[in-house]
Amino acid sequence: MRLVAAFAAFLASLPAAAEPLPRWTFCIATAGGDQVFTSAVFVAAAPPERLESAFAAAVARLGAEGASARCPRSREDKAVALDALAEAQKIHRERGLMLRAVTLSDFPGKPFYPQSGEKVAAR
Repeated sequence: MRLVAAFAAFLASLPAAAEPLPRWTFCIATAGGDQVFTSAVFVAAAPPERLESAFAAAVARLGAEGASARCPRSREDKAVALDALAEAQKIHRERGLMLRAVTLSDFPGKPFYPQSGEKVAAR
């Protein structure tokens, strides 16, 4: 009985469930030709499919229709996401492609955040 009471006291002393850590990602898109569009690293506040669709739309607004966008799996460590972005940019530069930045004011604005009550699964 004392063991159960001690365990209950231990559980009660634990802090409430912590907020989940933010998950970081970036997006990159090609639209044919020699241009590659990249975002900065940002908190992934929506499923990757929605981010990719939204990023392709942001690239289209910049005049590059038919862009193919990818947003890598989000990471808890922002530094890892920054390193992955830098490596992707390096690879595209080495291929002689022109890098164009898509600012966070263009992406991922309000349409890309989850709707009220919508759960976002980490990837």
